[in-house]
Amino acid sequence: MIYRKKLIWRLYPSFIFVSFISMFAVGWYASVSMKKMYMNHLTTELQTKAQAVNLLIEDDLKISNLKSIDEKSKIAGKKMQVRVTVILPSGIVVGDSLKNPSLMDYHGDRPEIKDALKGNAGLSIRKSPTLSIEMLYVAVPIKIDGRIYGVTRVSLPMNIINEILKSFYLRLIFCGLLVAFASGVVAWFATRTIVQPMEEMKKYAEEFAKGNFKGKIMIHEIDELASLAESLNKMAFQLDGWIRTISNQKSELEAILSSMVEPVVVVDNEERVIALNHAAQKLFETSSANYEGRSIQEIIRNIELQHYIQRVLSGGNIEEGEIAVNVGEERFLQIHGTGLVDSTNRRIGAVFVFNDVTKLKKLEKIRRDFVANVSHEIKTPITSIKASVETLKDLVASDSENAKKFIDIIARHTDRLIAIIEDILMLARIEESEELGEIHLEEENLKQLLEKAVSLCKTLADERRIEVEIDCPDDIKVKINGPLVEQAVVNLLDNAIKYSEQGKGVILKGRSEENEIIIEVKDNGCGIPEEHLPRLFERFYRVDKARSRKEGGTGLGLAIVKHIVTLHKGRVTVESTPNKGSTFRIHLPL
Repeated sequence: MIYRKKLIWRLYPSFIFVSFISMFAVGWYASVSMKKMYMNHLTTELQTKAQAVNLLIEDDLKISNLKSIDEKSKIAGKKMQVRVTVILPSGIVVGDSLKNPSLMDYHGDRPEIKDALKGNAGLSIRKSPTLSIEMLYVAVPIKIDGRIYGVTRVSLPMNIINEILKSFYLRLIFCGLLVAFASGVVAWFATRTIVQPMEEMKKYAEEFAKGNFKGKIMIHEIDELASLAESLNKMAFQLDGWIRTISNQKSELEAILSSMVEPVVVVDNEERVIALNHAAQKLFETSSANYEGRSIQEIIRNIELQHYIQRVLSGGNIEEGEIAVNVGEERFLQIHGTGLVDSTNRRIGAVFVFNDVTKLKKLEKIRRDFVANVSHEIKTPITSIKASVETLKDLVASDSENAKKFIDIIARHTDRLIAIIEDILMLARIEESEELGEIHLEEENLKQLLEKAVSLCKTLADERRIEVEIDCPDDIKVKINGPLVEQAVVNLLDNAIKYSEQGKGVILKGRSEENEIIIEVKDNGCGIPEEHLPRLFERFYRVDKARSRKEGGTGLGLAIVKHIVTLHKGRVTVESTPNKGSTFRIHLPL
């Protein structure tokens, strides 16, 4: 459980914290500025004292009176209460207010001495090797007639300086604490002024949360709190209206769903059931008390439905599908699903409408069985007719030219009938495989499959003096039903050869692109007008009926191609320009 603090204990510590931070920042800035200002002032003062020493020993330096220089250094240091040291340009100490110069080290390497010998004032804070304490050193060059005769260095112990600064810091801290205490008192009363009216607003807000919108919050004199109170009163009024509207809309929606004869199921993003209308409850043999809060899989145990629902929830687009469920008896349901969004267009679930197509499925099965049975029944006698006609043709070949002509017509039409029946049977078998979702797939070499298809069309191609060119890499492997895909390619090649002018070529390509295999058949024939392209793959649809019959087509070849490709979860496309040719492409997923 999250520990919640009162508003006053959130605002007041913040005020105190800000006050202390402000005091600390001001104090820090003041102390830094004070120290900097004091050090600048002290440095200037030490430089002035060093200049005064320069004037005092200037004449002694000219005549190299070292003893006098040392004596004057000691007198000046005592009067000025600083340490005075005089160093020659060679780095030798010739005067010091605290030590014997002859016993002191070489000073030419000191940083402040180096700066002074360059003609500038030198400044350094460091530990003195002679006195073993931290000192502030200021060195000034002794210039006589533009020439540097030596350096006067004046220094003070840092502990004296720190004591002075410490006294200032203590006074600064004491003043800061007084200001912080006063700020705390003021902040407490200011916080209470804000918190009290907000606590009153909280009580009214709790009543609003319970659905009681009759109360009205008093308007406070503070502008921001007054605006908040007005907003809460306005919100309560609007919420009251919206809740009434939503309640009415909910009642209307429940009435609409109840009156629908189609089962309707609504689920959230977690696949939990939000609503089932009466038709859905009846279909899935459940009630409102049983489905609330349960997942759809607990109510309808069907793996296909589960995958379909997941697809709609992940995509959000309108999806159509068909499943078979066992609810007392096997039923076939057509599903229309779409994503459900709120007013901000955020996906919150999905809606599914079911249509019972069991009767339609049964009628469709009866139709397919009828077509298959009729085709089988017709095929046998027609085969016999063909055999008899061929025999008769041999017998009368020498007797009657007209008899042979009519027999040729009979034979040609018999061949066409057999081709139609074989195509009808193939379509029936493919449709059955589509419905059952059963197809045997094996890994095939694409180029070898294309070569087989070309060999089956070689006789027709030779008759029309058309060369079929194969363009396909040797190493492409694809998992397909070889005989079916081969049949689809043969159908496309057969059309390309029949509708190409004699002597022209047909190109058969195979290639792999991204996640699919593409088989392309390109001819240089008469082409197809654009208005015919949408219906090109319908059964018995012909662009040029007279020419199609003349070429011996059944009108089912492209329909078979489409069903074979669909069975492989692929697609077939066509591009065509009249008088220039057509390009058919089979797209098979990898």
